[in-house]
Amino acid sequence: MVDAIIARGGSSGFEIPSCDELSSLIQDEMKDIHHYVKEVRQSWQSTGCTILLDRWTDEKGCSLVNFLVDCPKGPIFLKSADITGTIGNVNAMISLIDEVIEDVGVENVVQVITYTSSEFMDKVGKQLMNKYRTIFWSVCASHCITLMLQKIGMMKTMRRVWSQANTITKFIYSDETLLRLVKEHTHGRDLIMSSRIKSTIPFLTLENIVSENENLMIFFDSSTWKTSNWAHTAMGRELSNVVEDPTFWTEATLVLKATIPLVRSLLLVNGGHDNPLVPIIYETMDQVKETIKKEFRNKNYMPFWDAIDEIWDNTLHSHLHSAGYFLNPSLHYSSDFSSDSEVATGLSCCIVHMGEDHKTQDCISLQLDKYRTAMGTFGEEIAVDDRTKLPPVTWWSLYGSQCPELQKFAIRILSQTCCGASRYNLRRSSSEQRQTQGMKCGGIEFVQHNAHLQHSLSVKNNTTTNSNFFLEHTKELNDFVMAAKQELNSGRDGSDLVTEGKQELNTERDDSGWSDTDEAIVIRGVISSFEM
Repeated sequence: MVDAIIARGGSSGFEIPSCDELSSLIQDEMKDIHHYVKEVRQSWQSTGCTILLDRWTDEKGCSLVNFLVDCPKGPIFLKSADITGTIGNVNAMISLIDEVIEDVGVENVVQVITYTSSEFMDKVGKQLMNKYRTIFWSVCASHCITLMLQKIGMMKTMRRVWSQANTITKFIYSDETLLRLVKEHTHGRDLIMSSRIKSTIPFLTLENIVSENENLMIFFDSSTWKTSNWAHTAMGRELSNVVEDPTFWTEATLVLKATIPLVRSLLLVNGGHDNPLVPIIYETMDQVKETIKKEFRNKNYMPFWDAIDEIWDNTLHSHLHSAGYFLNPSLHYSSDFSSDSEVATGLSCCIVHMGEDHKTQDCISLQLDKYRTAMGTFGEEIAVDDRTKLPPVTWWSLYGSQCPELQKFAIRILSQTCCGASRYNLRRSSSEQRQTQGMKCGGIEFVQHNAHLQHSLSVKNNTTTNSNFFLEHTKELNDFVMAAKQELNSGRDGSDLVTEGKQELNTERDDSGWSDTDEAIVIRGVISSFEM
């Protein structure tokens, strides 16, 4: 690096640091990381924390898992492990998680979030909750929302639209000159939408295509297109037929009405690192359903609700989510707050499981009445004004002191996340090297991962638009559209696609830098992700 700087004339006379000087810099970095980790650990006693599991398969076919801990103070990396011989062995997996819980402290752990809804991990979760009364088990919200999109995407109309959308993107992006001409009509706007969350790319791309409806129709009706060689090819004629078919645009709009609310929620839960999600996930999923219902003008929306409810009820929903909804003051005191049986059951379950003893449980139950009716500090003018201005945890810290047991209970619940470890984008090669070389790389892995996590705290992701999401370059875009192709070839209707094998997301990442070549590879991958 230094030689390159000098060669470019950037620093004549610059002296390369000595080994001792470089060693000092590394030692300072290690001290900074250990200080960060220590501060995060000290916060667990008051806020509690969530253990995150992140599994992947390396090039040798070994199954590896990273263990992270998440809390409002920040995420930290604990360890990685090779679980190749543990898959299918519930007791062995629980023993591994036991070690992590012991390291964190069982009194600090509020929940464990896993990476998949597979039958194996479901058994692990149930046995773990039986063993630890105070710990909840949940599946990553991002994974579950992706399953909802997959479920909806397998419906007949949806599959037809993906096939036609593929005709548009595949042909246009196969020729640079044609792409340039199309962009002239779309005012430079790309049809393919970038996103660091690969499962959202087809939907966001379809949204772009629909938004350019008029411009695309103008181009394919122009003499430039009609007199071109492209227009006289079989694929070109098929493309023209798709663009000129009103049914395609009608059905594409229907697909977006059913899926974009879910896509927006997926971008939301994967967005920020500093905002706990338990206070909002219940309301978020409810608003997704209500938005879909409104988009369909209260007609024919039930198939989409059913697809969402199936995964919410059987996979995603946790009692913590219900309690978080109830204890979030911005929602609890709103005019449309509804404490139905699901919310009441979840709250009661959390009190029973998280209350240290019967006396504490009774205190929490009694103090809830003050919160419900906004008595004492809960009803003070400043507290009322701050209900929608402050994060729920901050609000409880300021105004819940008259109900200490309830305050502690609320803060621990409202401090938790709903998403797994994959959103932190740790470099998996470090963990793979650690497993290959043993303890020699253990310290490097710990420092590298936690330095990345510490830096991530200062990164503010934009959760309302997609402009700041970077393209995630992967070995292959393994989304639901490719699974649909397999289902169609087998003669099935795709309604039962949500199985363990197809639930796994291929989240392997390349450690190299971003380049134009990488972008070209991703564009081709995105196009193939539409193929039916």
